[in-house]
Amino acid sequence: MLARFVVGSHIKHHPSNKEGGVAGLEEVVLPNTFDVPPIPQELLRKYIIYAKERVRPKLNQMDQDKVARIYSDLRKESMATGSIPITVRHIESMIRMAEAHARMHLRDYVLEDDVNMAIRVMLESFIDTQKFSVMRSMRKTFARYLAFRRDNNELLLFILKQLVSEQVAYQRNRYGAQQDTIEIPEKDLVDKARQINIHNLSAFYDSDLFRSNKFSHDAKKKLVVQQF
Repeated sequence: MLARFVVGSHIKHHPSNKEGGVAGLEEVVLPNTFDVPPIPQELLRKYIIYAKERVRPKLNQMDQDKVARIYSDLRKESMATGSIPITVRHIESMIRMAEAHARMHLRDYVLEDDVNMAIRVMLESFIDTQKFSVMRSMRKTFARYLAFRRDNNELLLFILKQLVSEQVAYQRNRYGAQQDTIEIPEKDLVDKARQINIHNLSAFYDSDLFRSNKFSHDAKKKLVVQQF
């Protein structure tokens, strides 16, 4: 998401881009930032300096069994799917991210929340480097880790964007181009949502997150529509 935002910003503000549009790149809308005031730069700077200089989270309370288990599961999945293999370096990075997350919260110890967030970040990065078929399989296998600290609307938006991407790829392969409007059968989204124990999508359809990503819900036709 951050990479798409940076690339889109460069294209949008490039001198040769007179129209100011970003062709081929969807507008990036960051979730859970509505009506949240920005942190003053001076306060943020002081916070970062304090955390770096004063906070040294200890690892002795970290759930080492969970780290070992995720490493073992990823190794098995990598061998089963023929994907890019997991290495010890991935685990070392995950431990450093857990420490960084604890430091960001000014904690003395690395807690389970820090480990879970590090696992989620590492998994998202690792899975995104895989082939599309492997990516889908891994996202399903490790869904419980990827869902950590995401609210239902964020999860549903992620699933919906996956369905849109599949539809766009299909249109490009069949017609050589994508249409300005993408229609997703509501049943496809509902079925995917049930796999992660979400059974009511009404709040999602009414959310700012849904609308700000240019989606609309046609209840009569039972379609979810996105305009490009």
